[in-house]
Amino acid sequence: MRGDYLIAAWHPEDAMAVATASRIEALLLREPDIQILRSNGLMVATQGAWAEQVAPSQYLVGEIFGSAQAGTLPRPGAANEAGFREYCSDLLSSLWGSYIALRHDPHAPLFLSVLAEPLGSRECLHWRHGGVTLLACDADHWLDRFPPATLAINLEDVAHLLHHPSQAAETAPLIGVAPLQPGAITSFTRSGTSAKRLWAPRDHCAPRSAAGDPAALARIVDASVSAWSSMHAKPIVELSGGLDSAIVAASLAQAKGEGIGAFTFFSDSLAGDERRFSRAVADRLGLEPHEIAFGISAIDDSLLDGAAVGVRPGIGSTSFFHDRQLAAMCKARGADALFTGRGGDALFFQHPTPLVAQDGWPDGQKLNLERLEALARWCQTSIWRVAAAAWLPSVRNADVAGKRSPFCVHPSQSRPSTWAGSLEGVSQAKRMQIEAIAGDRNAFGPSRCAQVMRVIHPLLSQPIVEHALGQSLMALTEGRRDRAMARAAFANRLPAALIERRGKGSLSYFFGQTLARSVPILRMRLLEGALAQTGLVDRMRLEHVLDPDHLVQSSCYGEIIRLLIVERWMRGWQERLQQPREQPALSPPDYLQESRSPEHRSPGDLQGCR
Repeated sequence: MRGDYLIAAWHPEDAMAVATASRIEALLLREPDIQILRSNGLMVATQGAWAEQVAPSQYLVGEIFGSAQAGTLPRPGAANEAGFREYCSDLLSSLWGSYIALRHDPHAPLFLSVLAEPLGSRECLHWRHGGVTLLACDADHWLDRFPPATLAINLEDVAHLLHHPSQAAETAPLIGVAPLQPGAITSFTRSGTSAKRLWAPRDHCAPRSAAGDPAALARIVDASVSAWSSMHAKPIVELSGGLDSAIVAASLAQAKGEGIGAFTFFSDSLAGDERRFSRAVADRLGLEPHEIAFGISAIDDSLLDGAAVGVRPGIGSTSFFHDRQLAAMCKARGADALFTGRGGDALFFQHPTPLVAQDGWPDGQKLNLERLEALARWCQTSIWRVAAAAWLPSVRNADVAGKRSPFCVHPSQSRPSTWAGSLEGVSQAKRMQIEAIAGDRNAFGPSRCAQVMRVIHPLLSQPIVEHALGQSLMALTEGRRDRAMARAAFANRLPAALIERRGKGSLSYFFGQTLARSVPILRMRLLEGALAQTGLVDRMRLEHVLDPDHLVQSSCYGEIIRLLIVERWMRGWQERLQQPREQPALSPPDYLQESRSPEHRSPGDLQGCR
């Protein structure tokens, strides 16, 4: 797929590593459209991705956006590790996108250092194979051919993501394969890795920001969506009928013009039919609408077995119910990118909570009786509770991280989010926002759509995230309703019915009816499958729940669907791990020859958002 890369680094004096690198290169050159940058002990292989050697032994790989006025990429100063760290800090403050920066010194104890951009929109994973350190944005494509010696399923992390699904993007459910920490420099030595964080959400949270400016938010969203869309000739948008996807559609239409395909799924229940809103948005923006019905029928083997299996389960990114259909329709249309509104609920702040009052009004405004009443009305609680949240710092939010899956019997301790990092000095409501953004990063996981085109969640772009973190939650909500600033920012481009709408649609009826009709396959998959055989789930409790009458009335749909996703992932990897792997014996080429560089776009072509 366009934008893929594989990086191999090794010690040139290690004969086994040199031979392994030879085999890797031979297989790489059989792939279509492969280009390779080489230096002593390093290969940077790209497949439709932008890559550039920015200094001796230093490289930049991926999709990079920045200041259109600058016209050139920042260049490293000193060639040592300290110089690379300073260069990475410059990148984080002046550019953004989906990229990694790396420094390679094959003869030093610290032979490789890699910066991953702060959101992890195309996660970079690393592992070792035959003495070679490998890094890839699509590790799943290479693991069967270049597996780590220790490759196995990590039951501890599988249990953790069942108990704490919002942290799925931070788990490592395969032993021997680990993600680079976003916003950090990961340093590689012979004995292991270490990471130093250069970017953290807390650093962008102003304690008392100035009054919110809806126009500034609109400009940043427009610029971010425009930058992503500049990389794709035929993007489409998933239009759910909600505010966030409509905002993305408005920015995409401004960047690419009318006629963009907009896909809306709906069910035959009133709560699950959002077509009134999606049609109004499509008509206002000049989109080409496509409406697809969620038909209620039993889940079958082909639906489950056809789900995407990546390095980690697709919790938050895979849907059994529309992923396959949307992927097929978009492929038939020749679409090369799917834009979604994921991340908007967290960034623009959708959750009603009195804790918003702890974040304070911008510009030193005081929380008077009128504002207390407005916030209490939005949160559907008393003025006294809002006042307590505002003036009693001991009032805390419920411990969401402490909750456990009712069906997973394997113990798992709650872990602080590594992406959120230290939140000392941050208000409780702002913590909620940061942790919600951390959970939305699950959207970057595997899906059928991601197998056939690029799936882009532009609201989870660094400029938008930093801007939203820097806003008081009172400014984002106006202390009276969800996503108030975002509504004001796009009020002149979206239908009033959508801007003024309160509430959201729901697919509860569809899920309940579908799961109730699927009890035989649910019982076979979940009571006799890989999760049950490894002792990860409570069969007795599941057996009680997997009853048609119970499923129609209960609210455990999310839990059941997550179990199905993880079960499919476990089965897929158990089968893959049992397959024999052969490696051809080839002679190593001369790695001291000059690098072969692909054609690149000039830095002046980069679209800017800062």
